[in-house]
Amino acid sequence: MRPLGKRLGCAVSVRGDLRERELCKTIRDDWQELIARAWADFSFALPDCESGLACQKRMRVCMEGIVKEFAGQTVAVCSHGNAIGLLLNSVDPGFGHADWQNMGFPDVFWVEWRAGRGVRRDRADGRVSAEPAPAGDRRTRAR
Repeated sequence: MRPLGKRLGCAVSVRGDLRERELCKTIRDDWQELIARAWADFSFALPDCESGLACQKRMRVCMEGIVKEFAGQTVAVCSHGNAIGLLLNSVDPGFGHADWQNMGFPDVFWVEWRAGRGVRRDRADGRVSAEPAPAGDRRTRAR
């Protein structure tokens, strides 16, 4: 983001609370089953790892701070897939595991905040959340 910010003449700041959710401490062959379980039960967490609820709250509080700090402005925010998915779920509870699976790499979502809360989310490219990326789209990969 720093090179893009420099090119556009925009300030870039790093917010630690936009980090990815720690689903597990080690690389695991069963991570897809773990993530499916985590989306089915937001309170699920492996020992010393973060639950979906905790990640969602962290992301929400961080975004609310950014919205307050930059009130009335358009802001670009970068984070990681599962953390973004959980944030989007907090804006739209219909956003679930299947939507997360269909997120691209990278992907861009537009979220409007009104009265201190996210009220709308759309993919910046016009696709709806559950719609798979077009065939041959290099931004997507199997999870």
